[in-house]
Amino acid sequence: MPDTAPPRSGVYRERLWPAPWIFLSTALVIPASLLVFLPISPIAGVVAAVVLYGGIVTVLLLTTPLIEVTDAGLRAGRARIERRFLGVAEASTGDEARAERGVRLDARAGCCCAGGSRGRAGRGSRIRRIRRLTGWSPADERTS
Repeated sequence: MPDTAPPRSGVYRERLWPAPWIFLSTALVIPASLLVFLPISPIAGVVAAVVLYGGIVTVLLLTTPLIEVTDAGLRAGRARIERRFLGVAEASTGDEARAERGVRLDARAGCCCAGGSRGRAGRGSRIRRIRRLTGWSPADERTS
């Protein structure tokens, strides 16, 4: 699902949408609500199923994290950092992306990954791309 906001100049924007299997697994609320409400009324069962599933899908879509780089800084989900503290951005694909998200991931780094979206560990990984942005801090100069 593409982000529908109009792109601005010098801005990178990506929304981490939930994986399709999450929508399928949450569809289990439909037979569950039918099982509860059908003995009361078939109409109530169908209405409850539609309302509950629609509510779950709405919450999933409204709570997807946004990664955005603007002239002011970086926003990844709820985290924000000013542009002056950002270092160089690197893009990786395939096995390199899997390694960056796994064995080479810095334990001190802030990481905004979409849970369940193309991120299985191990051989046959479905991670297609990853972006790493190194940061800078005044504390870095004091420790070197």
